[in-house]
Amino acid sequence: MHKGSTHLIFILFFNFIAQFTAAQYNWTHKTTNKSFYSGIPVACADINGDALDDLLILDQAKHLWMGLQLGSGEFFWQSLDYHNTFPAWSINVADIDRNGFNDILISGERTQVHILYQNASGFTKTLIDDTYFLSQAAAIYDLNRDGWLDFTLCDDNEVNRIYMNNGAGLLQRDLNIIQMGFADPSFDAGNYGCIWTDLENDGDPDLYISKCRAGVEDSTDPRRLNQLWLYDQGKWSSSADLYGLDIGDQSWISIFEDFDNDGLKDCLVINHYTPCRLFRQKSDHGFEEITLASGFNSGAIIIQAIPADFDNDGDIDVLVSGNASELWLNDGHMHFTKVHTPLQDANFSTCAYGDFNSDGFIDIYALHADLLNTPNNQKDQLWINSGNENHFIKFTLKGKNSNINGIGARIVVYTGSLFQSRELHGGEAFGIQNSLNVHFGLKSFSNVDSLMIYWPSGIIDKHFKLSADKHYVVEEGRCIRELGAGIERKVVYYCDQIDTLISASGNYAQVHWNTGSNLDSIRVQEEGLFFYSALDSNQCLQISNHIAFIRNPVQSFSLSHNYDFILCNAEFLELSVMPAAAVVWSDQRTAQKIVVSQTGKYFAKAKGFCEDVYTDTLNLVIAPPVLPPTILSDTLISKAPAILKSDAEETLWYENENDLIPVFSGSTFVTDSLEASRTYWAETYKNFVYPFVHGGLYKPLFNNSAYHASFLNAQMHFNVYQDIFLDSISLYTDFPGMRIIDLLNDLGMRIGTKEVYLVEGKNQVYLGFLIPASDKLYTLTTNLEQNQRSFGENSPKLQRSDVGFYYPLFIQDKIRLLTSNNGDSYYYYFYDWVIRKPDVQCLSERVEVKVLYEPVISHELEKTDQKIVHRKGEFMLISSQSFKFGWSVNSLDGRCISIGESVSNSWIKIPDLNSVAYIINANLGGKRLVSKFNDISR
Repeated sequence: MHKGSTHLIFILFFNFIAQFTAAQYNWTHKTTNKSFYSGIPVACADINGDALDDLLILDQAKHLWMGLQLGSGEFFWQSLDYHNTFPAWSINVADIDRNGFNDILISGERTQVHILYQNASGFTKTLIDDTYFLSQAAAIYDLNRDGWLDFTLCDDNEVNRIYMNNGAGLLQRDLNIIQMGFADPSFDAGNYGCIWTDLENDGDPDLYISKCRAGVEDSTDPRRLNQLWLYDQGKWSSSADLYGLDIGDQSWISIFEDFDNDGLKDCLVINHYTPCRLFRQKSDHGFEEITLASGFNSGAIIIQAIPADFDNDGDIDVLVSGNASELWLNDGHMHFTKVHTPLQDANFSTCAYGDFNSDGFIDIYALHADLLNTPNNQKDQLWINSGNENHFIKFTLKGKNSNINGIGARIVVYTGSLFQSRELHGGEAFGIQNSLNVHFGLKSFSNVDSLMIYWPSGIIDKHFKLSADKHYVVEEGRCIRELGAGIERKVVYYCDQIDTLISASGNYAQVHWNTGSNLDSIRVQEEGLFFYSALDSNQCLQISNHIAFIRNPVQSFSLSHNYDFILCNAEFLELSVMPAAAVVWSDQRTAQKIVVSQTGKYFAKAKGFCEDVYTDTLNLVIAPPVLPPTILSDTLISKAPAILKSDAEETLWYENENDLIPVFSGSTFVTDSLEASRTYWAETYKNFVYPFVHGGLYKPLFNNSAYHASFLNAQMHFNVYQDIFLDSISLYTDFPGMRIIDLLNDLGMRIGTKEVYLVEGKNQVYLGFLIPASDKLYTLTTNLEQNQRSFGENSPKLQRSDVGFYYPLFIQDKIRLLTSNNGDSYYYYFYDWVIRKPDVQCLSERVEVKVLYEPVISHELEKTDQKIVHRKGEFMLISSQSFKFGWSVNSLDGRCISIGESVSNSWIKIPDLNSVAYIINANLGGKRLVSKFNDISR
């Protein structure tokens, strides 16, 4: 059975679309059922050769995924053979070995330099530099104009690295091609951004390095001056000071684009500690600063700058990101205005651009890593630019004498009075790769008068009268043709085995499928995207649309609430399915949203493309009603505190009926002294406890030794998405002794600690840490000082694992165990994490509590000096004369506690006094003196 569709009715990416409106145009955020948590690097360039922008994602900054664009902002995902224990810092895409397939280069922190060479059969991973160093930004460019692409890599701690192509696709480090090093090698560090550009439009490759050197305060110190290496007469020379680009502001990246459409590349320098600076290139190729006049005055900490014409009005705008994301629109004269868009509200730290739905407007793939390169609990986001009425034109370059991707080419379009120029970069900004297609916005113009391409080889191509709103493929020195010949772009779904025949259509010669076949027709028996290239009757290159075949597409629906959920009596919960779909609920209701208010398990079933698809499950518990308290109130006969007693210890007392904060919690509430009647309010509460959830690795698994070196004290890093109690963990050891478990926040401050004596074997250790949700990392570790006291070394002598796990490890949707401080190869110490959500507190009806003030007055004794005084467990009748009198002590409810006869002016002990409040009656020859006392000490 198979089904076909020209539209993506059921797709690998299900979309829940939220529409936003900005001043100029709309942006659409598309969430998907494939979630990634990336670091800084990302690539948005064509991978499979169909000229559409694909995605290369480094999940957790360590695991490589390829998303092939299906043509409408949807992707077919595949995991590639790159998994590292340390984060990558840059990713680049280009055809290094000139076989017609783009390759992938990745470098990072202690990752070495890897290249994934691609052919028709897939990818082969190769190590091109086996040294361990800390790389930063990278760029691909043909330095010697031999048609083979070379590779430049910023080194954070040493001189920058250049790898030259040997003419067979092998990149080899060249230490001599550019003499960038200082006489003192310690001066070489601090390289963050690199970009190749033909600065003077003379056909020569020039290199600009953005430098930032911590601890160097002098802005004229050469260790922090940005470098311009200008090519002339066969060599590169340091020329930043001659061109006005010797910036010493501690720069992060720099971008070169023609911001004012005069044909000369201008420069935007992104600085780390000081404002960004914008420079216009003059006719003599020197640069003058126009920052103040440009209006570009972002106050954000920026690490990424994306130059593109986002509104298709014919000039290059700038999207910046870091600790904020801001879109600055250009008016064509290098004056920029920040506009409020949903991108600003999304507040992402890094991004790259491409056109992910082939509508001619630049879209964004955004990442939310903590600065600089630490993935957090925020998922990557795909932002689709919904566009406006402006037109566009796009070009995919196919080099012949030049490199196949056309990287380094300068492209110029003339449209009426509108002149624009672009340069194709193979890696720019910080660690990212933008689209390898060249995009122009055309305002209201519906065609391009002329196109000129200045290829790296020196060839200049001219093409005339091109229709707008199209994507063209341009061959160096030859033809230009619209993309998408022959077959119709579509997605075909199979519910069983894929087995079909597809054929090239049209009068084409030299048909070549992306599978490697040169036949007119191919039999498809597996999932994937299939397309062909061919030559038309004029021997011009045609690239067909693709047909995607998907078997039993993975469809997923989720509930708005899942796992365990406790509600108080009479409360309810709205439950919905995401993305929206026609569903049947477990209680047979069919609405997309339902209200639930009864204990039970809730889930929904949707009709999938091939079979029914079930959501996750909500286990809902409705707590029983909490009975209101029974209150014993008080009556005062003189100014004194009232004693209010509840029949429940779990009682909250309030000054007023609608107060939110209680004044006291407990069964007996002693008020302040009162001298008037008044009302208080009381309610009882009951806490309902969530069940425990277990997660993490259950027990140690290891290939060799269970213990690491004595000088290590390892850490586990994790995210918390919801407030939780970390109830306990289990530790394994063969070395009894005292340990201290420390919980640290993202600043390394101790926020929880537990001292415990461990015995040999397994030890379940109660922690009881309440950990609030945070977008920052937490750390669980052992106390180094205690380890040294117990064992004389840094190690806690606890068992760890080196097999049987794969980071990240999730505990439901509440915790993500991200990695260890020593990378992804080890899982340290803490097994069988037992967590639970905080208790749910349910309240009773709030009841009124009245306190009466009814003072007792003895008119007969008003003018005497007789009075009753009290101390702990005793009282005395004070009088100017000594005499016998009778007395009684009663509780507030009238019960007689004690009775007797005594002499005035002497202390009288009250036997069997169990009450905290009582009334004393003194009988004075038919007259009565009454006093009330509170014995709080009891």
